[in-house]
Amino acid sequence: MRVLAWILAGFYVLNGIPMIAAPDWWYGATPGVPGTGPLNPHFVVDVGIAFLGSGLMIGWGAAGAGWRLALAGAAFPAGHALFHIVGFLAGENHGPLLVEVFGVIVPAGLALWLATAMRAKEG
Repeated sequence: MRVLAWILAGFYVLNGIPMIAAPDWWYGATPGVPGTGPLNPHFVVDVGIAFLGSGLMIGWGAAGAGWRLALAGAAFPAGHALFHIVGFLAGENHGPLLVEVFGVIVPAGLALWLATAMRAKEG
C-alpha cells in the first residue's frame, strides 16, 4: 500500500512540476488539454500548485504523517475527477476517454482508497 501511495504521489508531483515550470510546454504535451480552449498560463500554474500539493500530502501521509494528510491530498484530485465525470455525463469532451479514465479518474479513486486504507490500518 505504501509503495502505491508513493507512486501516486510521484504521479501528481511529476504532473504539477511542469505545469508550474513550463505551462506552455505542459499545455501542448498533455493529451486532450489543447482542445479545452486557449492556454491560460496563470491557470495552469494554479492547478499545477494544487497537483504538487496533493502529491506532497499523499506522499507525506504515506511516509508516516497519517491518513488525514493523505485524505487532504486526495481532496483536489477527487474533486477534479468528479468535475470530469459530471462533464462527461453532460456530453462535454475533456479529452481522450483513456486519458480521462487513467489520467484523472482512476488516480483520484486510488488516492481516496489509499487514505481510507491507511485509516483502517492506523485504527
